[in-house]
Amino acid sequence: MMAVVESAERTSSTAVSLRSLAPYLADCLVVGFGLFPLYMMITTSLKTDHEAFAWPPVWVFTPTFHSYLGALFGFGGRRADHYVFNSLLITLASSALAVSLGAMAAYGLARFRFRGNRDIAFYILSTRFAPPVAFIVPIYLMVQRSGLLDNALALVIVYTSMNLSLVTWVLRGFFLDIPIEIEEAALIDSLGDLFMERVPVRLDTGTRLCSHDTRLSRRLLGIDEYRLGGVYGSGHLGGAADHDLHPGFAAPSGAGPHLRRGQVRRCHVSNSTM
Repeated sequence: MMAVVESAERTSSTAVSLRSLAPYLADCLVVGFGLFPLYMMITTSLKTDHEAFAWPPVWVFTPTFHSYLGALFGFGGRRADHYVFNSLLITLASSALAVSLGAMAAYGLARFRFRGNRDIAFYILSTRFAPPVAFIVPIYLMVQRSGLLDNALALVIVYTSMNLSLVTWVLRGFFLDIPIEIEEAALIDSLGDLFMERVPVRLDTGTRLCSHDTRLSRRLLGIDEYRLGGVYGSGHLGGAADHDLHPGFAAPSGAGPHLRRGQVRRCHVSNSTM
C-alpha cells in the first residue's frame, strides 16, 4: 500500500514539474524561432559561396572570413570605404538640411497665429501618408532631366524632402511647449527677430534632445535606405561611382535594379526546321 502511495506522489510531482517547465519551454521555442534568421545570416556570412548556395543547406562547415575581408579590402572591384563615405556624406547633409529647415518651419507654425495654421501643419504631415515607392518614377524623371543621376546631390535632395515633414511636425510640438514669455524677454533685451528661433532651442533641453533624436533617426533612415539609393544612383549599367553602402554592394552582384556590365549577354536562338 505504501509503495502505491509513494508511486502516486512521484507521478504527481513529476506532472507538476512538467507543468512548471512548460512556459519556459514555450519561451525557448519563441526565442529560437526569432533568433533563427539571425543565426542563418551569421552562419551564411561565414561560409564559402558554394556552401552558402548549397541545397540541402550545409550545417557543418569550416568558418571563413573571406567575405568580410573582401568587402573591406576589395572584392570584385568593390571597396567598402568608398560606399561608407558616400553614405555618411549623404546622411549627414540630408539630416542637417532637414533639421535646419524643419526647425524654421516648425517655429513659424508654433509661434505665428494665422488662419489655417493647424491645417497647414497637418498637410505637411500628410505628405508622409503615401509610401515613398509611389513617387519613385516621377522623382526619377525629375532627377534624370536635371542631370543628377549617379550624383550624391540627388539623394541629399530626395532624403531631405522626405524627412522634412516629419521633422517639422515633431519640432513643432516642442516649440509649442516653450513659454512665449521667454522670447518676449529676449525681445526686451534687443534680440532681433532673425535670431528668435535660437532662444527656445538653446534654453529648452527637450528641444535640443528632440533635435538630436530627430537628426539621428533621419541619419539612420538615410544610411539604411536601399530602394531610392538604388534607383537614383543607377543611371547606366554598372555605374556605381556614387552609390551609398547598400546599393553599392548590390549593384555589382546584379541584385535589385542594378545589372553589372557583361551579366546580360545576347542569346542567339536558332530555329530548327521540322
